[in-house]
Amino acid sequence: MIVKIPEPFASALRVGRPSEVCDAAADTPEALFGRALARGQVGRSREARADLEAAEPRLGEACRLEIILIELREGKALEDLKKECARIIAKVAPDSTLFAKACHVLGLVEGKLRNVGDAAEWLTRSMELYRRHGDRAELAQVQDTLGSLHASMGRLDLALAAHAASLVEKTSEGDRFGMAITLGNVGRIHLRLGRYHDALHCFDLNRRIAGELGDVRGLARMSCDFGRAYMGAGDMEKAEAALRESLAAATREGYADLEFYARKDLTRLHIRRGDLESAERELALTEQAASRVSQPYLDLLLRAVRGELLLARGDEGAVDSLEDVARRYAELNLPDEEIPLRISLARAYARSKLKHMAGACLAIACERARREGYERYLRQVREAMAEIGTVEGVRLEHDRLPAPGADAAPDPAMGYTALSYVCKGAFGSVWRAYDSLRDEIVAIKRIELGRVYDAGRRRDLLASSRLELEAAARLRHPGIARVFALGEDTQGGIYLVEEFIRGKTLRQIMDAGKPELKMAVSKTRLICEALDALHRENVVHRDIKPANIILRDPEGTPVIVDLGIAHLGGSGEGFDASAIVGTPAYMAPEQYEGGAADPKMDMYSVGVILCEWLTGSRPIDLSGRDPAPRPIAPAALQSKLEEAPPGFEALARLCAELLDPEPQRRPSARAAVDVLARLEGESAPDSGHSTTSWAMPCLPEDLRGVLMQDETNLL
Repeated sequence: MIVKIPEPFASALRVGRPSEVCDAAADTPEALFGRALARGQVGRSREARADLEAAEPRLGEACRLEIILIELREGKALEDLKKECARIIAKVAPDSTLFAKACHVLGLVEGKLRNVGDAAEWLTRSMELYRRHGDRAELAQVQDTLGSLHASMGRLDLALAAHAASLVEKTSEGDRFGMAITLGNVGRIHLRLGRYHDALHCFDLNRRIAGELGDVRGLARMSCDFGRAYMGAGDMEKAEAALRESLAAATREGYADLEFYARKDLTRLHIRRGDLESAERELALTEQAASRVSQPYLDLLLRAVRGELLLARGDEGAVDSLEDVARRYAELNLPDEEIPLRISLARAYARSKLKHMAGACLAIACERARREGYERYLRQVREAMAEIGTVEGVRLEHDRLPAPGADAAPDPAMGYTALSYVCKGAFGSVWRAYDSLRDEIVAIKRIELGRVYDAGRRRDLLASSRLELEAAARLRHPGIARVFALGEDTQGGIYLVEEFIRGKTLRQIMDAGKPELKMAVSKTRLICEALDALHRENVVHRDIKPANIILRDPEGTPVIVDLGIAHLGGSGEGFDASAIVGTPAYMAPEQYEGGAADPKMDMYSVGVILCEWLTGSRPIDLSGRDPAPRPIAPAALQSKLEEAPPGFEALARLCAELLDPEPQRRPSARAAVDVLARLEGESAPDSGHSTTSWAMPCLPEDLRGVLMQDETNLL
């Protein structure tokens, strides 16, 4: 301690019973100092200040630092307090505990000013000195302040570590007042994480200790925190009761800062309830409270609430108001405030019919939310995306997977937790994994391009592929698997992070034998609908085949997967044209010859699938020494299609048109959907063949082996 406090004040402060000595006689400067600390702990700030001013002529800067702490709580101009701290630091001995205390107080002031780097530097110097002097009680207080600083930057992991260290020190010292403060800080971290029940538990422990100690200010602050936790949990009645309890104590005791926070949260509560008139009245009172505090940060919070109220009223001024606050939050590096505000700003853009700006705003929020410690906001951002009708873009990420090899499984330390190994595909290995940043089960697919491209070209290809995948991601079509990210592992290898689709592949369904023709028509229509959506976004899949179509459990919707795999293989302009990709058995002739990507390539692949479904074999000849697939002659194809039941001439005709060697003569995905929809809606043919009972011939075993060997792409 910087002042030797006499009994009974020292023991009362040590065991956490300051209320017992708040009215004890104090006839020396040291006793006045001790009584001031006790009075300050229970919220009797005016009396504490009077004691400190009386002791200041003898105890000097030690009293002055405690007065600065009181003025900090009362909202005195921060720049003035900063100058006062700097004056004391320049005056006292640099190796003294008084210097350490001054560093701590200056760190607090710099933190309030949002000068995070300077705050961290002063707090670190303070901790070093307290460790050197063996003052564990003061060290614990600085650790708490450092934890709050980390929390303000969104580094909740570091914040929890600092608070844990502080709590250990305070427990060993028997500092119950300090323990209550730390419990409140930990509760606020739970609140930021959305763990409302955990937050309420910490706040309850804090309130119990504060009540035993007679800490009036602590009780008022806890009531405000309880209000926020209940509001987060959706219990508005309990939230309002707690906030009004905090407000009553704050106004009675003159805590202008706590009055501001309580009124601000009451304003937000009224907005959430839709009671905008009450919100307007409460906001006016909040502005009055803010005028008595004079902290720039509180003014930002006030403007944010004003913007939210304008948004709720449908006022066009909400955009300008929220834009300005978002910019300031970004400049001050306050993501915990910036991200939820950007969600409100995106809604304001959408209401002003600026959907593209809403999407861009949410993309910024999403990117901020992905940074370490901010993933708790991802669900809120995605809910806003769904509400506004925009989507999360495809992310380029780096070093979230280890290099392939014996330890190729995703590493939880990097953000992906391996759940199961799926398979070894032609393009690389596939893992089912949990993505902690997105809170999603994903499929991670490594793309083995090392033998095709050097590192520089792989990076160019990564950026080029993202443009195509971004276009597809905007669709959010039920028949297209979402792509979350393209990435490079720790050695520059490329991987794709895709929505994990639970279900059977179309290959498995077709191999099972005896499927219904009506099912084939229905599923093919849905596949063509998904392709139509892709093609309208100028995206070509390039590797449509039964293995890349999964029938999602339980509804059986066909979902096209592995979007972008073929493009990553090198069919993009400017890349190695010799790296032909796709699956030969389903590949259009012009694709095998290295032609430019075109939607009609995908439609040829659909024709192959449909022919196989109708006849049990594919319309290609894989015999001979030429590895290129050669389309079967039209007469042979017609012979195969004639095996289909009578009455389905339109389907056979569509199949033949899809397999036309000339791309321009093939129907588009939309045209195919129209034909299939008409056929699906027709009744059973007059010939008596049922549309639900015709069994397709199974593929002969001798031919199956030859064809299955080629159902791999050439990546």
